[in-house]
Amino acid sequence: MRTRQIDIDYKDLAIDRQEIYRTMGYGDGTPEPEILAMLDEVLAQTQRVCRPRILYRICNGQVLTPLHIEIGGVNFRPGKIITDSLAGAELFCLFVATAGREFEEFRRTYRESGDCVREFIADSVGSVLAEACVAKLEQQLDCDLEIPHTLPYSPGYCGWRVTEQHLLFGMLPDRPCGIELTESSLMYPIKSVSGIIGIGMYRAFAVTAGIILSAAVLCTFGLFLFGLTPKKLWINFRYSMQMRKEQIGRASCRERV
Repeated sequence: MRTRQIDIDYKDLAIDRQEIYRTMGYGDGTPEPEILAMLDEVLAQTQRVCRPRILYRICNGQVLTPLHIEIGGVNFRPGKIITDSLAGAELFCLFVATAGREFEEFRRTYRESGDCVREFIADSVGSVLAEACVAKLEQQLDCDLEIPHTLPYSPGYCGWRVTEQHLLFGMLPDRPCGIELTESSLMYPIKSVSGIIGIGMYRAFAVTAGIILSAAVLCTFGLFLFGLTPKKLWINFRYSMQMRKEQIGRASCRERV
């Protein structure tokens, strides 16, 4: 089992401003100019104080049942949705990613000063920042392993009980990336993400095969939609071959003449 922690430079994170707008509730729109000015201020401060980090551990494992996964000798119950997505994985990546305690302390200064608007903006920035750390982890896996992997899946989502955070953290170093886990399975700093990623070629083959099969089904459906049944296709083929044969015959006759 391999464990690695990486301190990330804030400038290396692809922070999507539009994603911040969506997290703030603006959808695909743009906030008012005064809110944008506050956001610029929060982002500038974030760049100065933020120390994002990721830690991951690669373990052997397997899907035991439609509901169970064994990773490094520990049994997880992430539920059918996640186990289906991880089926066939050869390795598993257990991970944590965080915007860091420094950001959490910075965010708290707005709350203590009663600046609710900037606190809300900083909260949205932190959420996007944590997800950007996970995206950086996926890029790192691409570089380290050069084999396909699944999407990340976290306790508390897709039917996976959040209480299994304790099993996941039990397989990682103590306080990974400075993250503490409470008895109620919540992480501090709050802007942190944990989860698992399936790794392996079999999964990639299954996904590719699924895409090819889906394309074949759609093509078949399209042919039937336009009345091109297998019988009609065969008739058209025979007709085309007969016409081709007649054209060759006429050409031969002209040559003899």
